[in-house]
Amino acid sequence: MEEKEQIIINHLNMLYNTIKESGYDPKSQIIGFLTTGDLGYISNAENCRNLIQDYEREDYLEALLHLTKGVDFNK
Repeated sequence: MEEKEQIIINHLNMLYNTIKESGYDPKSQIIGFLTTGDLGYISNAENCRNLIQDYEREDYLEALLHLTKGVDFNK
């Protein structure tokens, strides 16, 4: 994994934990944002809505896709 992708994954993990600690469902919020690009899916608690804008949506998707490299989805 490239350094930029690792930084993005770490950033996404931080956002996940921050959203969860704020009492919200991080999976639905992050998936909603990644699939639609609508920032309204991300809670504004703890500045999460601004933090997720640190990277482009495509950067998050590329980094996540890279994590699946070598995974056999036919299992």
